[in-house]
Amino acid sequence: MRIDRGVKCAAMLLSLNLIVLQGVSVAQQRNVGQPPEFDADAFCFRGEQGESLVTVYVRVKHSKLSFTKQNGVFIASYEVVVDFLDEKEKMVKEKTWQDTVITKNYAESMSRDVSRTTSFSLELPPGAYIANVQLRDKESERVYTQRRRILVKDFKQGKATISSLMIVDAQFDEQGAVQYMPNLTASVKFGKENPQIYYEVYRNDPSVDSLNVRYSLFSRGRKEEEVLTYRRTVLLGGKKTRVLDTLNTTALNTGDYALVVALENDTDPSTFDKSAILVLVRAQGIALLIRDVKKAIEQLEYIADGDELAKMRDAKTPEEQAKLFNAFWKKYDPTPGTPENELMTEYYTRVEYANQNFGSYMEGWRSDMGRIYIKYGQPDFIERQPFSMNQRPYEIWEFYQHNLRLTFVDVSGFGNYRLLRPEWDSRNRIR
Repeated sequence: MRIDRGVKCAAMLLSLNLIVLQGVSVAQQRNVGQPPEFDADAFCFRGEQGESLVTVYVRVKHSKLSFTKQNGVFIASYEVVVDFLDEKEKMVKEKTWQDTVITKNYAESMSRDVSRTTSFSLELPPGAYIANVQLRDKESERVYTQRRRILVKDFKQGKATISSLMIVDAQFDEQGAVQYMPNLTASVKFGKENPQIYYEVYRNDPSVDSLNVRYSLFSRGRKEEEVLTYRRTVLLGGKKTRVLDTLNTTALNTGDYALVVALENDTDPSTFDKSAILVLVRAQGIALLIRDVKKAIEQLEYIADGDELAKMRDAKTPEEQAKLFNAFWKKYDPTPGTPENELMTEYYTRVEYANQNFGSYMEGWRSDMGRIYIKYGQPDFIERQPFSMNQRPYEIWEFYQHNLRLTFVDVSGFGNYRLLRPEWDSRNRIR
């Protein structure tokens, strides 16, 4: 007998909830497709003597560190190692530093809302590098890793050059003075206030006293096009001019964009220099890996009922659509009152993994394997049978918690695996 859709949806959400509350995501088990355990990025600037400096920022949430109680306070220590590799992955430089975080209470030590940011700068010759950033929690010995590609400029070349671009957030220190910290995810809230961008312009030719700065935003994805462009005039004073500007993003839809900032001069038609950064426009409260709310709503078809989907699809404005989408996920938030909805993140991490691994002529999340992976997660056991003269290739996935043994057959011979029997068929039961 076929299981009622509502019962299946509730069971799936419960299964997801248990995984999230246990603190282990399916993607972490496979080490693919999951959101990063910490944020890191590198920016290139010019030093006082004209040398090229790379500044690396690392931010980690308290909830990712292991705190121990000592003398009435909670203490966590971690180590960061950054290896700079050339394009052949040969070591060029290495930088290591330690940090200790102290909190007054247990709640702050476990908070997903509080994070620690550290940074360092070092000189590197101009060229292309890979920064391998490793963070090790000393108490648990857990190690997290990220890789970043870095282009280090030669700031001594040309009449004028530009540093890396940084999306920055204003913060206040204990004395109330404003500080600008890099937004390491480069994420911007959809329809909210325009973010601020920071960069530096370096003058090598004293005759250049002002520049036109052209801002161009390009949509990324299947259809790449320029969606916004405008100009500013920057007056140059001395060898280095700091620029803190406002980026006009309120008219943009959710999605990924490339921001290109180019230095130009009225008397010289050539572009002196340019720099670029990825900008992520996201609806408030929505997981960072969701680029398109409209598509994310379509991807809810495995867990949302028809009426809920219809309301979201029929919303008259993107703002209303995002509001309904958030309302749906708010019902299943395992940690209400915090910025992150771990259940939403886990679900769309599975969607992302399905797209990366099960796509063929259709998107991976729409395939049979993708659908099963999204609903049940990583199988406990996989049996693979490659092509032979007597039978088509097939895979058998077993899910012990759900008592399921599902068979997928490559019907075309091109990797398009189809589910042999519907998952509700009693013949799929392990016992």
